[in-house]
Amino acid sequence: MQQPTLTLTCAGAPQLVQGKLADMYTTAAAARSLVHATARAADAHAASARRLRRDCAAAILFAAEAATRVALDGIQVLGGNGYINECARAAPLSCRFSAFV
Repeated sequence: MQQPTLTLTCAGAPQLVQGKLADMYTTAAAARSLVHATARAADAHAASARRLRRDCAAAILFAAEAATRVALDGIQVLGGNGYINECARAAPLSCRFSAFV
């Protein structure tokens, strides 16, 4: 009697990758939109200086966290190949974390 083999493939894997890519796109688009809206408000002098500084800081924080999240998700989608030096996807993230090492 043969032992049944355990397969690690998932039937819904392409849909999971599509979902992750959609989340990555949405996150990047939201960050871009916030940065553009804040820049437009700064150009139009639509807010006080104090509020403008706060909005700019929030946009910078959100965009930086979104970029990190998208880069990590990109590495995860590539299945580990995203973090080797030959792959272009690892460059933004490895440069970001090299200052902390």
